Amino acid sequence: WGVNFEDVAKDLYATHYTRMDGYKRMVWTVGHFDRNHWLPEDPMHALEVYVANEYRDVNPDAQIRLIVWDPPMTHYGHLELPKQLAAADYSVVRWLVK
Repeated sequence: WGVNFEDVAKDLYATHYTRMDGYKRMVWTVGHFDRNHWLPEDPMHALEVYVANEYRDVNPDAQIRLIVWDPPMTHYGHLELPKQLAAADYSVVRWLVK
């Protein structure tokens, strides 16, 4: 295919290697049924909680939120409930840029 995997991986995973300092506000949103990011039976061991706690350690004065959307959504909420997710994300962005 002529695709250089290293080039693709560098762009695809760029957010995995971002700076963690200097934030005043940070928010994560996740669907209740998104098994890649959320564990409803054991929330404190979910990936998103781990990452939020890492940011909190580096930015102790930051306002950090983790929002779990309760409607029946998976990782593909943008396809499953596009209007509802857009409205919810809009409310998050309004809080974020306040």
